[in-house]
Amino acid sequence: MKKEYKIFIFGLFLLFIQSSFILRDITFIIPDFITVYIIALFFWIYQQDLKKALIFSFIFSILQDMMLPNINFFNFFSKTLIILFILSIKNKFLFKNIYLKSLVALVCFIIEIVAKDIFIFFRTSLFEFPFTEHILYILLNLLVFYAFYIFNKGLGEIGKG
Repeated sequence: MKKEYKIFIFGLFLLFIQSSFILRDITFIIPDFITVYIIALFFWIYQQDLKKALIFSFIFSILQDMMLPNINFFNFFSKTLIILFILSIKNKFLFKNIYLKSLVALVCFIIEIVAKDIFIFFRTSLFEFPFTEHILYILLNLLVFYAFYIFNKGLGEIGKG
């Protein structure tokens, strides 16, 4: 139980960082710490216990949506697609090296971008695909993913309880 509290507090910390106004003033593109957190849950923290990873993923995607000014659950929608993608390939590959994990993270970031663009299109009937901003967003998320990988020992210690 102590392990779950540490992981939950860490997720709340990441949610606070992502929703803080400090990052919004510094840059116009903010990395999605919650998406990287969800990927880390499946790869490093809860490799065997997918039920707990799913619970934490759903909780934090809903909390992320509730932090927005107008609640429309598009983060929940995109994170659910990411979770389904990871679950569909989780048992088909051995994720021992960082290259395969990075490829899965890259595909997850692309799924998230496409899902959000489609959701925005259905809500506003406008389709915009700012390619440069999406590339910067993907690169920034990959950078955060590599930071999670570097601090994997720390995450492993969090996961050990």
